[in-house]
Amino acid sequence: MFFIPRSTQHTLKMPDIDLYIIGATTRATADMARRAGLKVGCFDSYADNDLKSTATWVRQTEFIDQTPEISPEAFQQIVQQRPWIATGPLENCPKWVEIAAQKTTYLGNKPSTCRALRDIFELSASLSEIGFSIQFPEIQPLSVLPNPPEQWLFKPHSGTGGWEIQAARKRFSSRLRPQAKTASGYWQKRIAGPSFGATILSDQSQAIVAGICRSFHGIPGRPFAYRGSTGPVDSGPIRKMLPELTSLANWLTREFQIRGLWNIDLIQDRRNRKWFVLEVNPRPSASMEVLELAAGQPLMAIHMQIFRNDPGWTDSALKFAKASAKASSAVVKRVLYSERSRKISLQELPAMEQDLWSPQRWADIPCPGSRVYRGYPLMTQIGLEPRKHSPASDSKTNKMTPGFVVVYNECVSGDRCDSPS
Repeated sequence: MFFIPRSTQHTLKMPDIDLYIIGATTRATADMARRAGLKVGCFDSYADNDLKSTATWVRQTEFIDQTPEISPEAFQQIVQQRPWIATGPLENCPKWVEIAAQKTTYLGNKPSTCRALRDIFELSASLSEIGFSIQFPEIQPLSVLPNPPEQWLFKPHSGTGGWEIQAARKRFSSRLRPQAKTASGYWQKRIAGPSFGATILSDQSQAIVAGICRSFHGIPGRPFAYRGSTGPVDSGPIRKMLPELTSLANWLTREFQIRGLWNIDLIQDRRNRKWFVLEVNPRPSASMEVLELAAGQPLMAIHMQIFRNDPGWTDSALKFAKASAKASSAVVKRVLYSERSRKISLQELPAMEQDLWSPQRWADIPCPGSRVYRGYPLMTQIGLEPRKHSPASDSKTNKMTPGFVVVYNECVSGDRCDSPS
């Protein structure tokens, strides 16, 4: 993350808010809510320039070990009875959400749902017992050392954007260092292949797959860090897999009572073409905006329909899925990283696009004077591309603006760069 002085935080005196959003980075979800015609208030780590320009109210809120620094009781006092939702990493903070949801209007999944879906061993065992063809990769507890280590990854039980994922061999060496951070996690068999994110809408009994994005990972020093998405994507293997994914989504919906917008991270093994589940995120994700911009229809409006118990949400979701499938162009977002540590000046920042439906613009624009450290995310470039073109064919390093760099090459098996399997 990049750090923004407290003096830059943007606050107003309790304006009319249709929806509050809390998360480490809320800009993409806030834009989705604004495209649905909602006035948005955000609790956000970054308080970026474009978020402040589109949201009605923003409070800069740090996250300490993935938990909001604001207490759930203080959060209650601010939101009162106005609706609110959570983005990442709040799915890993069920106790905080449980308290904050008391006597407030929470439009998200129950803490018990989040706990169950984040219990990777129980979830993996359940999928295996049901017999879906889409399974989790082989996993082991940390107490069982993987062999051979080059075929395994260390994955934390809770993380952000893949930054904490490590090759098992590297994890072994870091554990020997006296001051190495000891995060709880597990070993997962490494899968080499393209990764995807499926956007899903459900009402605790029925699920509809709204669309699928291709996800990209890998930056210097962090081979599994998130670096962008493109969507919607379509191919023979995806179409063949979709009925099973829909069945899986419906089973998860009924078994865990999932409601609203959520996503499943998937990967296809390059060797045998088998599909695997990497993670289930019971909340909106940042990659969903590429589907929304391509389809030209607001996803958050359907999320709100579900929580109003409006049976028409299924028609809206199917209409969205159809528009996504027929989109003539894909939308691609690329996360740019800073080549060096420095303060950001006003002169080097791009102009902000005022049209929230524009599929070609800059986003996550830091405030002038922000301190951005070398190798940390700086901003996001959103653009259009033909449906049949993959951004993986772009050059390995694309200079966009002096001092900014985006790493955007196809990730394959190896220590240099890989999909987050």
